[in-house]
Amino acid sequence: MDGAVTATIYPPAQRLLGLAVLLVAVLSIVSNIAYPRQTDFIAYWAAAVLALHGHAAAAYDPAALAAIEHLAADSGKMQFGYPPAFLLVALPFGLLPYTLALTGWIVATAAAYLATARRLLPGGAWLALGFPPVAVNAMIGQNGLLTAALLIGTTIALPRRPLLAGLLVGCLVIKPQLGILFPLAFAAGGQWRAFAGAALSTTGLSALALLCFGSAAYTGFLHAMPLLAPSVSDGASGWYKMASIYTSARLAGLASPAAWTVHIAVASGAAAMVAIVWRGRHDIGAKMATVVAASMLVSPYLYVYDTVALIVPFFWLATQHADRRLLALLWLLPIVSIAQNWGANQAIDLMPLVPIGLLALIARQCGKRRQHHVATQPTEA
Repeated sequence: MDGAVTATIYPPAQRLLGLAVLLVAVLSIVSNIAYPRQTDFIAYWAAAVLALHGHAAAAYDPAALAAIEHLAADSGKMQFGYPPAFLLVALPFGLLPYTLALTGWIVATAAAYLATARRLLPGGAWLALGFPPVAVNAMIGQNGLLTAALLIGTTIALPRRPLLAGLLVGCLVIKPQLGILFPLAFAAGGQWRAFAGAALSTTGLSALALLCFGSAAYTGFLHAMPLLAPSVSDGASGWYKMASIYTSARLAGLASPAAWTVHIAVASGAAAMVAIVWRGRHDIGAKMATVVAASMLVSPYLYVYDTVALIVPFFWLATQHADRRLLALLWLLPIVSIAQNWGANQAIDLMPLVPIGLLALIARQCGKRRQHHVATQPTEA
């Protein structure tokens, strides 16, 4: 993306927001070292500890996992709901004490995120740091910075190294609900080398996990899935904490069948837009912006920390000089969702408006560029 426009999307306010997020991250790390407490990361660490001791399948046993978590924090009760391939990523952190592992995880994933963001938009590191969902990942040790780095890397590599781009996006096998639309996108755009790369890394990482942890780990993972379903279907963890169309509809008062109808309709529309944009003659930035934004509307299991990857469409729209006021509003909207997680008004969840709004702006920009292309074509005498 064009770094020449960085100044136009990089006001002093954005630097201040970036500094605020950095302060939150530092305070979270320091407080966790001084007073170890339960974070989402504790489940990764406990699962890694079990895997290192030859009990990877026990990572999916709530009682066994809680026993390890209690070694680090008295309130440990987080579940591990990731495919065994995620254990390959978590494994090195199981070698460290919990607080050092958490610090290392936050620093490593943040470094990967900021490094790729700077490559995507030179000079945009503070802008990337100032995206509010980044703060959530720093506070609870989630994996949104890692998945965002993979998607930013995919965006960077796709124009010249499509196989590498596919290999990177295939790594989303660690969190497969974020990669559902990429096979559709690559097929619609004729990106068969990227398609092959994604298939290769997905199957390769899954096979490596099977080799390292055995079939029992996959059996445990499949058996654990029903235990996680109530967080979506019944709002067991609080629908206001989530960021999907389905959970937002349930929070608004819709019954499950009606909420599913709304969710499927929106997800289908997002998928259709992905197919249309990727089949068209749009640049890679527009295509990746579309598929990343649309991916946040497909899975019913989505939290605000997963939306860090929306930096991809935000960056592209900023370089295309999209409406600044709307971009700023969408940029700041996650703060409302974050506040709700800490007890603010929980009657309505506005978080899905962010990817929906981004898709609307992308469609508008693509339409303008198409009209400009038609207008500048020479006419026959």
